[in-house]
Amino acid sequence: MARARAQANAEWAFNELGSIDLGDARSNRRMVSFLSHMLNSPGISIPQFASSVAEAKAFYRLLDAETVTDTVLLDVQRQAVLRRAMHSGCRVLLAIQDTTTCNYDTHHSLDGLGAISSNQLRADFQGLHVHSTLLTAADEDEVFGLLGAKIYARKALRKKQTPGTRNRERIEDKESIRWLESLELARQARQWLQELSAQPA
Repeated sequence: MARARAQANAEWAFNELGSIDLGDARSNRRMVSFLSHMLNSPGISIPQFASSVAEAKAFYRLLDAETVTDTVLLDVQRQAVLRRAMHSGCRVLLAIQDTTTCNYDTHHSLDGLGAISSNQLRADFQGLHVHSTLLTAADEDEVFGLLGAKIYARKALRKKQTPGTRNRERIEDKESIRWLESLELARQARQWLQELSAQPA
């Protein structure tokens, strides 16, 4: 049972990231292997699921590489999502978007965090925001995956503004721009699917 599950996870990881290009073939294979390990052992740290100290160090070096970014990973994975949607035969798709807050307030050594919330005792809880767009079938119980995700950190929580002030800000300066960016991503996905479906079999 465990072996069959591991094999299925390895195949899924290859389908998702098998076409990734990180600059060399070894890094490409290692990224697919890393995803497969993560699927086999969700919630477990790299030293715990790595087969050796050397493999753990190799995974850390991979994640620290300049070529490995959220944009690169999401762009590759998006192609797998669109292929699944196309092969499903679904005629109506939904691109559902929302923002998630990730609380990393106890991870003091992490760089790049921003303000996420406040209460009566503190005004500087630290973490990240992730605005995700999920592609699903409209009339079937099927989820194809993420079309995209924008990961960002607020520099500081907004102070209470006087009525009408926010309306005078440029849309590019507001966090609500994420919703428009996701809408554009959905439009691009629809165009890509239409072009692909029009090609001869």
